[in-house]
Amino acid sequence: MQARGAKGFCFNCDEQFFLGRKCQPKLFLLLLDDDNSSDGNPSLDLSTSMPTDTLPPLPTSLLDPTPSTVHFHLSTEADSGSLSSHKFRFQASAFGNKFSVLVDSSSSHNVMQPRIASPIASFSIMVGNGAFLHCSGVCSLVRICLQGHSFSLPFFFLPIQGADLVLGVQWLQTLGLFLSNFSVPSMQFYHHRALTTLHGTNSEYPLPATYHQLLRLVSTDAVATYLAISIHHVSFQGECNSLSPSEEIQLLSNIPSDLHALLAHFAHVFSIPHNLPLFCPHHHHIHLIPGSNPVNVCPYHYP
Repeated sequence: MQARGAKGFCFNCDEQFFLGRKCQPKLFLLLLDDDNSSDGNPSLDLSTSMPTDTLPPLPTSLLDPTPSTVHFHLSTEADSGSLSSHKFRFQASAFGNKFSVLVDSSSSHNVMQPRIASPIASFSIMVGNGAFLHCSGVCSLVRICLQGHSFSLPFFFLPIQGADLVLGVQWLQTLGLFLSNFSVPSMQFYHHRALTTLHGTNSEYPLPATYHQLLRLVSTDAVATYLAISIHHVSFQGECNSLSPSEEIQLLSNIPSDLHALLAHFAHVFSIPHNLPLFCPHHHHIHLIPGSNPVNVCPYHYP
């Protein structure tokens, strides 16, 4: 370190140090290979050393934009259906029915729930939290209507929660330049050479469902999780003696012998209290002068 300082070198790299200088960031290269690719694809040999300023050309098989080599990514919001203030939600119609649409720039492709259409294929998709979902198929062309504007888009079938349709970067790339306003919320872009504005729903909290809406969700398999919250009243009177003698014998029979010996040795510690206050070996009392008046002095203000 002293030799580098004497020569005026930077402590992080091999260049001269001067005031206000910033070191060049290191270049990290990551090579991804698809495990499902065919055996005929050429492999890269990384055993030979190569200069750092030149990179080997990628094989044509890795540059082939086939569905087997496309990196599919799905955000956690699109997978779990959690509400977010930086995502757009719209109402769309397709196949004569209305669906909820999530516009998510963190998802790479368009996704549709399998209950809307019939599956035709299967493969795995990586989610934002690192987990994998099983894709049951792909539909090359689906015509949907967003607030009076028609779009023909491809969709993958994934068992997502929340929205029925997810429009990812695959759809956003077809719009070109678009303007997003999260305070309204709304999106503006040119569609068929006409300025198009889509107004989203600004509801960030779950809405209560009626009984008929719940039956509809159950019949269409649109409920991801059922949760019930109830109030349980606990009564402490006689709760300790609620076990019958037969239940106590059965409970003691399931206790290991080592633990049973420990409980028997400290039976006075684990005994059930019957009255309050509990018995203590030493009872501490604050002794006062007989006939004295109550203390009427603020704390820490004694003379």
